[in-house]
Order: sequence, then C-alpha cells, then structure tokens
Amino acid sequence: MKIQKLKYIEQIFMTIMAILTLVACQKEYTETKETDTTTTIKDNDNIADLIAKIALKDGSYDNIIDKCSEINIQYPYTIKIDDEHIKVNSSEDVKNIKLNHFANRDQIEINYPITISRSDYTETTITNAEELQKIQEQYNTNLTDDDIECIDFIYPIEINTYNKKYHKTKRVIAKSDYDMHKIFKNIKDLVIEMDYPITVETQDKKRINIKSNTQLENKIEEEIDTNKDENDNAELNDHDYPHKEVITNKEWKILLYLEKTNQTAIFDTYIFNYKEDNTLEIQSETETVIGKWEMSIHENHKLINIEIATDKTPLTKLNGSWEIKNTNPVIMKMESCSDSQGKRTKIILQSKDN
Repeated sequence: MKIQKLKYIEQIFMTIMAILTLVACQKEYTETKETDTTTTIKDNDNIADLIAKIALKDGSYDNIIDKCSEINIQYPYTIKIDDEHIKVNSSEDVKNIKLNHFANRDQIEINYPITISRSDYTETTITNAEELQKIQEQYNTNLTDDDIECIDFIYPIEINTYNKKYHKTKRVIAKSDYDMHKIFKNIKDLVIEMDYPITVETQDKKRINIKSNTQLENKIEEEIDTNKDENDNAELNDHDYPHKEVITNKEWKILLYLEKTNQTAIFDTYIFNYKEDNTLEIQSETETVIGKWEMSIHENHKLINIEIATDKTPLTKLNGSWEIKNTNPVIMKMESCSDSQGKRTKIILQSKDN
C-alpha cells in the first residue's frame, strides 16, 4: 500500500511540474512576442499616437452651430434662425443647415439645455449661452483640435492586448471609434497587436487594404500631409462656405456657358454628377463619360479642377481650373483663368431639379 501511495504522489508531482513548465513556456512565448516591434504597438510608439487621434470624436462638423471643434451637440436639439425653429436630429440636418442657412449663421440661437460630447467622449450638460461661451473661449483661443479627420478606420477590427503589469492577454473587437478610443486612451502597461489586414478610408472615400504597422503609419502621415485643411475653423467666414457639400449633394446642368459668345446650347443634353470620391460622371442621351474633379485653394481663391477623359467637344471645354465665384444650394458660378486678352470664360451650374 505504501508503495502504491508513493507512486500516486509521484504521479501528482510529475503532473504539477508539467503544468508549471507549460505555463512558464507560455509566459516566455508571450514576453518574446512582446518584443516583436514589427507587429506590436507600445505606449511611446508614434503609430499609437496617430491611432489615438483618429479615434477621437470629431466636433468640427457642427461648428456652424456650436462654434467649437472640441465639442459637438448631441441629438436631438432645436435651434432658431430668424424666428424659424429647426429640429436637429442627425448629421444630415446639420449639413442642410450649412447649405441653406450659411448666410445667416451668426443669427443661429440654440435652445437650452443641451448635452455636449467632447473629443474624448465625455459628456456635459449646458444650460445657457454663457456656459457654452466659456467652453468656446477655452478651446478656440489656440484652436485646440487634435483629432485626425482625413482618414478613418473601417470596423470591425480585431485587436490582441498584453498587459505587462498583470501578465494577461485579451482579445477585443473594436466596432467603432469609441471602442478604439477606449483601447488606446491609456496603453502605458499594454502591448497591442492589430489583427491585419485592416481597411482604412481616406477623405476622398477611397478604401485601402493595410497589412502592417509600417504601412498604416505611412498612410496616415501621407494623408495628413495631403489634407492640411480639416475645416476646423470655429469662426466661419464666406471662404468657409461648404462648396464641396453643395456640389456633391445633387446633380447639375449648365445654365450658362459664356466663352466670348453664349454657347450654352451645346451642353443642353448633359447632366453632371460630382461624386464624393472625386469622380465626375457626365450623362447625355447617348453616352456616359467619366472624369475627375477636386477642389483646391490658391492665393485665397477656391478652385475646382476638372479633368474629363475624352477628346470630344464640347466636354473638353470644361477641362482645367475654375475659380468659384458664388454658390448657393441651387446655383454655382465659376470663371476660368484669364486668356491672353484678359478675358474669362464663365459657367453657371444649376441644380437639375430646379
């Protein structure tokens, strides 16, 4: 009996040793994996800072109402413009206010109380205009706005984390910027591994497949360099009119084409669709022609640059840079650069439905 008991104890001891060895191997593997900088992200890495800034909540899209890029107002709420009460239930409503009431932006009155969200997703209730003004003064003095808006993550994204302090691993699925913010807001004790490939979307709506930390970091910095202006100005002026939102919001026809003489009739059959991905689709009764367009700023002038993939007139007449002179939700006036005699070609676009 004693011999059997000793054998039994020996078996238990060997089992325990095997388990301890396995755990030690797992720990050694985890810590070895931690040092692989090609796949992991740590607190002091530049890419960690870039990801955290992409995940911040953008507060600039409703600046026409709250005049502060650090915050946005939570739906629903109500504003008043020239005795007209307007309910704001979505970002589409904010967009329509920008398009239809931009000229009266300084007359916008907010009905209080409202709830605001900051870039870090914290919420505050504001009960009057004086409280909002204090927040505006706090952030608008030096235009504090760290969020990166020119590139977005396409979710879901699977992420592995390793806590160096507690030696724990965790697999999480980020389904939104809010989820990503929770992961990256404080990663002092974490080592993070993104589950590549992931997809990002650029400001011109192009989706790109990303396969590594290096590729992701390079792409983010490339987009930051390309898109210097993220429309974060809190005090809007006429230069900030949302021309891009106007032109991509509907289809257009040419109301006037004046090149020395009135040649509008040659464009009568064409409908122009300026898409958010910067492609230009032109339809006539017989064909569809594809081109490219983009907006730029040169010496404080807003330009629209057009490149149509055809050698046929009259569409070739539209190629080149056009200065935007005046815009409203149904009309856009443009002029070409001066010719050798100082004369400019003029175009007036009109919404197809007006």
